[in-house]
Amino acid sequence: MFRMATVDESAFPPSCCQAAIPLDSVRQLLDDSLVERFQRKSLEFTTTDRVYCYRLTCSTFLGGATSRPSSLRCPQCRAETCSACKEEAHETRPCSSHLNEAVLALAKERQWQRCPGCRHLVELVLGCYHMQCICKKQFCYLCAATWKECSCPQFAEERLLL
Repeated sequence: MFRMATVDESAFPPSCCQAAIPLDSVRQLLDDSLVERFQRKSLEFTTTDRVYCYRLTCSTFLGGATSRPSSLRCPQCRAETCSACKEEAHETRPCSSHLNEAVLALAKERQWQRCPGCRHLVELVLGCYHMQCICKKQFCYLCAATWKECSCPQFAEERLLL
């Protein structure tokens, strides 16, 4: 279970009877490399707004995003990524959002929703408006409020015809 939780975020955290299994209770059963890998992935999977190395051939997890630009050096490839816009680090110029604007315009046009927890885009294809993102946040697809904290309908068949 702990090995699976390092490669499949939906299996994180390892649990039994819907309760997370503490690493300390099974540490003696796991080899040191798995414990280290699990601890790294725990940090990554519990970070809500993640920054990865901007180089697509690397994509190493670097930490959490910040509201102000700062440079994060990748320990694998040594490239520098901006902690705010998540693109190549830029010392003197402000963050560029032109790439994000096109994706957000498409999302608005197609009525996609953003997870209020991690800001990932999600698309409802079929089913009720209850969403559970990969970050485990549960929310309403219509208004992005925390699930069952809004007055939106839970299911509407006419949306399926759009």
